[in-house]
Amino acid sequence: MAFGVTVDFNADVAKFDKSINKLSGDLTKFSKKTEASFSGARKAVLGFAGAFSAGQFIKGFKSVINEQEKLQRNLLRTEAVINSTGRAAGFSADQLHEQARVVAFATLESTEGILKAQQVMLTFKSITGDTFNRAIDLANDLAVTTGVSLVSSVTQVGKALQDPVKGINALSRSGVSFSEQSKK
Repeated sequence: MAFGVTVDFNADVAKFDKSINKLSGDLTKFSKKTEASFSGARKAVLGFAGAFSAGQFIKGFKSVINEQEKLQRNLLRTEAVINSTGRAAGFSADQLHEQARVVAFATLESTEGILKAQQVMLTFKSITGDTFNRAIDLANDLAVTTGVSLVSSVTQVGKALQDPVKGINALSRSGVSFSEQSKK
């Protein structure tokens, strides 16, 4: 009996070895298929990410170009206003653009918004040099304080500086208060 058990045991070991070898082969095949599947999935994901990134890049690039076009139109408009007023304010379009960038950086307003406000202020020919710069800053403060647009506040400040008596009255009606010394 011991012989039969040994033989049966050897037979079982042979079957076991055969099963292990088959399982090993199956695992190798499965591993290769899985690797190929993951490789394909990885390529698909990378391809999608690349397409998404390229799409985002193109969208961002178009946005930059649109902003540049807006800036160029604004600078051309500024130059036209400067020329139409006989350069009364004493600034070039480049100088005003730089001022707009500085003011925008220091405030909540955009560079484009400041440029538009400067274009309005340029129409008041008597406002020049340092007074022009201070008027832009004060108009920005007025806009923030009263909640009106910057262009509206520039118009109010410009009128006030152009004709101080009427301007002070108009600003007073808008809620700006002046000391007696300021009124004089």
